[in-house]
Amino acid sequence: AQAYGNHVGRGKTVLVSRDGRPSGWLLGHAVTAGLLAVGCRVRDLGVAPTPTVGVAVRTRGADGAVQITASHNPAP
Repeated sequence: AQAYGNHVGRGKTVLVSRDGRPSGWLLGHAVTAGLLAVGCRVRDLGVAPTPTVGVAVRTRGADGAVQITASHNPAP
């Protein structure tokens, strides 16, 4: 997350979202911490489908997003 935040740029807005897996909450906090550490502004979208996050970047005027998902893998 820090590397991505450095790429996006200090002071830029990054949206963070996740799928409904229990681990997403913890991973979301880790991603948020990394982004904040390099000076990004973070907006948490909570649980949202991946395509929705892409739309949210445009409609909210964000500079980027991180979607935490492993929906292609079984839950365990």
